[in-house]
Amino acid sequence: MSMNYLKNLALLVFTVFSTTFLIAQNKYSDQLVAEFLGSSKYENSLTNNPGLIEYLKIKSTQGYSIETVSPEKIIGIEPLPTVFYMKNKISASQFATDVLTLNFNFLKYSFPTIEKGVFLLNPENNTVIVIYSNQQINSKMRNN
Repeated sequence: MSMNYLKNLALLVFTVFSTTFLIAQNKYSDQLVAEFLGSSKYENSLTNNPGLIEYLKIKSTQGYSIETVSPEKIIGIEPLPTVFYMKNKISASQFATDVLTLNFNFLKYSFPTIEKGVFLLNPENNTVIVIYSNQQINSKMRNN
């Protein structure tokens, strides 16, 4: 086999994998938004408010990040404040447990006392959550 053939084959495999991954990620975020809005409101918004759908898709997968930091860095990081799940108050430790589940949907949670920031999620394993502001999410939306 020639080197050119191997390069072309590798490029083809990469292209197929990348495209499949992007389609799967898009379908996943669509499901999260539909689950959050409900099928009727989701279908209606696809036509009447597609910007909302795009915003919620970005927020559902890129509106936050969970990171492990060094023990030195967690000193001074505030614990996650009040959390609501579907309008019901839950503890930060319950949220920390929920975020690890396969069916976690960030859109179903709200943090009424914060707009953005870095908060201690689990001090036992040095985990923090970064919650991005609406402005940062809008910026990510424009860059997609």
